[in-house]
Amino acid sequence: MLTPSIRRTPHRWSSMRGNVFLRALLLVLSLILFAPPVIATERAKVEAQFQEWLEHTVWERAKVRGVSRRTFEAAFSGVRLNWDLPDLVPPGTKPETPKRQRQAEFGAPEKYFNRGVVDSATSVGRRMAKRYSTTLSDVEKSTGVPGRIILAIWGRESGYG
Repeated sequence: MLTPSIRRTPHRWSSMRGNVFLRALLLVLSLILFAPPVIATERAKVEAQFQEWLEHTVWERAKVRGVSRRTFEAAFSGVRLNWDLPDLVPPGTKPETPKRQRQAEFGAPEKYFNRGVVDSATSVGRRMAKRYSTTLSDVEKSTGVPGRIILAIWGRESGYG
């Protein structure tokens, strides 16, 4: 005995869903395939702006202060933007970092200049100044930066660590 086969015709809505799915899939694929060159182009534009800023702003200021072109080029040769910096905000983008800063320098001054912290840093600083007086003096002679300034930065930024 032959059994009749039932052939189902696709419903009109199911074919439309398939169409929408295919279109969405094509959109996603095209974004994946074509987005990297666009991002690279944008990065190249920003990098060019950065290099232009170095040349027209930083170099001009350095030149006025007596920096030779040779010294400037030696100092800035190969300098590029570090795109991995968490706070880098390229032109045309919005910052992604939270507005709230947790560093003491960005908070209430009483936390940063707490009496106990300042007294402790001062006493340790005096000991370090004695211990490293020769080194601080040598660095001051070679860089022109006063030893007390180096000592203050060293103490504040690392606790002499």
